[in-house]
Amino acid sequence: MLDTLIILLTYVSNLLKGDRRSINTNNPNVKAKMGLDDSSKCIIAEIGYNFNTETEYFDAPEYVDEDRLFVIRAQLLLCLHTLQQGIQRSIPSFAAELDGIRIAMHDLHSITGVNDAVEHVSCTNEPGEQDIGDYLGSTAGATDDLLIWLYRRLVQEEPEKASAYMGTLARLAHLRESETLLTEVAIESSTGRVSDTDISDAFSYYGLSQNDDVDEEYLKNLFEQKMKEDPGNEQTHRVQLEIIANLRKNDKLRTFAGSGKGPGMKKCIKRLRSSLDLPTRPDKPIGLNNIGNTCYLNSLLQYYYTLVPLRETILHLDENADNEEDPDWTIKKIGGMEVDRKEVKRAKKFVSNLRDLFINLGSTTEWAISPTYDLAYMALLNGKEFEEIEESNNSSTAVSAPSKVEKSVNRPEDPSGDPEHEDPPAYDEAVRTKNPVTIEDKKSKPVRRPSAATMMLGKQQDCMSNVMYLVEAALRPLERKGDEQTRDIVRDLFYFKARQILTYEDTSTLQVVRKVQQEEFAHVIVDAVEGKELYDGLDEYFFAGRVENFHGGRDATREVTVSAFPPVLQIQVQRVQFDRETSNIYKSNAFVKLEKTLYLDRYSEENFEALAGRRREVAEWQRQLNHHKAIIRQLTEDKAYPMPIPQMLEATAEILAQHCRKNNEEQTVAYKEAIQLLISRADQARSKIAESISLIKDLQQKIRAQYDDLTCYEYKLHAVFIHKGQANYGHYWVYIYDHKAEQWWRYNDSYVSKVVEEAEIFLDTTGHTANPYFVVYVRVADIDEIVETKSDNESGP
Repeated sequence: MLDTLIILLTYVSNLLKGDRRSINTNNPNVKAKMGLDDSSKCIIAEIGYNFNTETEYFDAPEYVDEDRLFVIRAQLLLCLHTLQQGIQRSIPSFAAELDGIRIAMHDLHSITGVNDAVEHVSCTNEPGEQDIGDYLGSTAGATDDLLIWLYRRLVQEEPEKASAYMGTLARLAHLRESETLLTEVAIESSTGRVSDTDISDAFSYYGLSQNDDVDEEYLKNLFEQKMKEDPGNEQTHRVQLEIIANLRKNDKLRTFAGSGKGPGMKKCIKRLRSSLDLPTRPDKPIGLNNIGNTCYLNSLLQYYYTLVPLRETILHLDENADNEEDPDWTIKKIGGMEVDRKEVKRAKKFVSNLRDLFINLGSTTEWAISPTYDLAYMALLNGKEFEEIEESNNSSTAVSAPSKVEKSVNRPEDPSGDPEHEDPPAYDEAVRTKNPVTIEDKKSKPVRRPSAATMMLGKQQDCMSNVMYLVEAALRPLERKGDEQTRDIVRDLFYFKARQILTYEDTSTLQVVRKVQQEEFAHVIVDAVEGKELYDGLDEYFFAGRVENFHGGRDATREVTVSAFPPVLQIQVQRVQFDRETSNIYKSNAFVKLEKTLYLDRYSEENFEALAGRRREVAEWQRQLNHHKAIIRQLTEDKAYPMPIPQMLEATAEILAQHCRKNNEEQTVAYKEAIQLLISRADQARSKIAESISLIKDLQQKIRAQYDDLTCYEYKLHAVFIHKGQANYGHYWVYIYDHKAEQWWRYNDSYVSKVVEEAEIFLDTTGHTANPYFVVYVRVADIDEIVETKSDNESGP
């Protein structure tokens, strides 16, 4: 049987390679392995050969149907693979292809929610527990993610049975000792939702049944009695009373019992984890696996996770989400862009994925977890692009299963060996895995989403605006002006409120025109220019500057004053530049000096008029500074000369000195005069450079000190995003500061490590391709409420 399959596979492979030789049935090898009877003739005819009765040869077909042959070849390989598994024997001629075959059932189980690892969950004999999966409409072999999805749908469809469904989920969490289900139960508990078991236990705790008709005062008296009998368990008394208050929707009783909210997610997670004796979390922030050029997205998600108001809003999505199903809901606008029901639904899908990721970051015991592919695709594609891919997939007749993404990895190895301060490698450079080979019909490949590696390259930095737009679209507006969503958590955290003042001379009337426009923006852009500091870039953005190619008039200037600063200050360092000579884009690797602390008073609306004189002084000092920089560039970087002018003059003098020794006395005098002149001019050039350098330092000091007395709007550095590479490729990671522990952390995909020396963040990167391209500061007055870097084993969402 084995030999027959091998020879048939050889015939099919030969036809696909273009080999049209006939098969000699008198060949002893063919006789031994195939024979010549009606069955063998039928099989070989299926491949495409025709039996010639005169020659007793199987003649090769003139035309072959390659599509059909690919299918036959795949079927033969699968038969051979099955047979090989039974006899435990290697087949050298097809070893590579056979080794690459993997059973499709694994992918089918993943798609349909089956998990063999929990197929035989050992249930207790308590009433009803054997049928737990059936109650949610699933089987014991369903994955945790599928169970959570079923639970959420059932609660949405039958809210009156929510406590029963939650009880089922809680029992499954205990049976499986599942961290994922535990977290879902904790999330639900934190919102005030309780299970049927919790409700029954709460009433029993006070000696009641759920059907007992007792009033608020009676319950308060029972609580007071508990406090007298057992004052040491006050928290338990309050939690049990709070469950009853929430069930009855009694605000007064809820306030009496405690805070008026649920028992708290952290406490729930801690309590349930303790009861399950689950492993503790690592004592540092959790990493994110790179699932295909997602290093920028990973950095961004880690940063967003440290912003407490944003994180809490995402975690409590059910309370904050917009309800597009409401009959009275109307189309809204975000930044002037219309958002319809379909778009809100898409946005909520994204934020739901983001919430799941945040939950896992706060509760996992793994060293790293993976964002879902849906999360990555939606973050890196705009709505139209994502819709086109989804429509393409839905219309395909053969949809390929996505490769399984591992949800967690073992503790990653420290990519050591790098000298201190050297740029860390991407995790996927440090750890390599082999991808299984699958048999595939070359002629009829199913429609797939584009591979993450190719689709995401070049779209990295676009995803920040995509993510923030999707979050805004998914959330219920805090304020709305007409159709425009004017306030939500994104705008509260990141948006400046400012005035743009445009001043120019009208060319027709020769009158000076001053136009003022209110504007809001989420980040400031500063150019990456050699020799400039962060304050220089901010001054250029906010202070009066010329407007190039302005068509409304001449001598146009633009300046911006801020009426309200955001709690989180985001600054984009514009490194992608355009070379007008070559018409190509390139990355500027100019070093931009970062500040640990920024003061924004000089840009405030309230100081605008009072600081006008200081701004004029700074503008004059800046003009002088640029003048001296131009002198230095002219003497050291003039492309018309092969080297800096002082060195060139000295080199010329040296050449003349060598010639001088070979000439007569009259020529020697002329040479010496020329040499003396060259040396004198070189000295003058050096003196001019030294003088300009000295004046630049003085001017820079004056500019820095101009606003030293203004310290009301104080911001501390919180995050520094790094890009290593060129404009069209590279790797990203982020440094984030733990303000409580006064510790910097380096988030490099799944590998998160402490920064030993703070100087690593502020290092002069001149000559390197790894440099900051996005920096974040947080208002000092809000640090405790706004940011929290998870680094302790008690942390949770």
